[in-house]
Amino acid sequence: VIVVARDDGAAIVREEVFGPVLCVLPFSSEDEAVRRANDTRYGLAAGVFTRDLARAHRLASRLEAGIVWVNDYNSAPATVAFGGTKE
Repeated sequence: VIVVARDDGAAIVREEVFGPVLCVLPFSSEDEAVRRANDTRYGLAAGVFTRDLARAHRLASRLEAGIVWVNDYNSAPATVAFGGTKE
């Protein structure tokens, strides 16, 4: 399910959703995207999708997450331990 959200305060954006759900939120700048991505209680995982590898590394270093995938998501085996940076 793909949901285009316009409001960062929407429940589907703020709460952890179990299931195949992707929330898409448009952004105007990298700074805005990072600020919004880091505005969460959890900080478990993040994904960066881009054609520009330098941009991916730049963004990944700024994200407050236990693990950051680039152009992929949740590709680690279930036996790999990871932790978050927040709750």
